[in-house]
Amino acid sequence: MKDLKVLTKDGISYVIPEDRVTNEMLKCGCPEGDLWLIEDSTIEAAEHFYGIDTIMDLSNGKEYKRCIYYHESGVINYFAGYNNEKEYREACWWLTKMLKPGGDE
Repeated sequence: MKDLKVLTKDGISYVIPEDRVTNEMLKCGCPEGDLWLIEDSTIEAAEHFYGIDTIMDLSNGKEYKRCIYYHESGVINYFAGYNNEKEYREACWWLTKMLKPGGDE
């Protein structure tokens, strides 16, 4: 089980996991209220929960070992795969951009 921490911003408290992806996303400026909907997992685990075809479509046929994704109501809204530390940081920055207002326009 992940350790949890509470962030309070503008009078709203958010309970979020204390883990590597959360810390990196905070450094990137990710909106705190979205952090609990972000997962960092192996491709195999994502395929198990969302189906192989879904993950293959989201990865555009590229082979990744791990992925970071934002999900709501059983649907992956944003997905980024990575194989190394450089790609991991790029994935966190991209996902943060998408979650900021107007980021996906």
